[in-house]
Amino acid sequence: MERGHRWRCTAIMPYTVLVEVVAAIRRRTGQKELAQKVKKELLSMEAVNFVVLDPEAAIEASDIATETGVRGMDAIVIQTAKDYKTTLISLDAEMIEKAAGTVRIRNL
Repeated sequence: MERGHRWRCTAIMPYTVLVEVVAAIRRRTGQKELAQKVKKELLSMEAVNFVVLDPEAAIEASDIATETGVRGMDAIVIQTAKDYKTTLISLDAEMIEKAAGTVRIRNL
């Protein structure tokens, strides 16, 4: 890598991730303002692209849930990675384990 060269990555995730993150912050901290601030920040980040769950994606995500046994929201995240032919990166060991063979994976 050349000195001074910066890698640019883009995160592609379903809007359900936005809801899950904001809800978790509000629930765990009790702070409405912090949850709103995080929501605003996520929506303004150039490197984050949220995508809509359309009927075809929902059907495929439900098939992934049936095949792998993952939670519903996890199936949507896996389906998004599969649909956009990208690597699934997660801290969720269970999702990573169950997604193996469905999408490229990398745990942190």
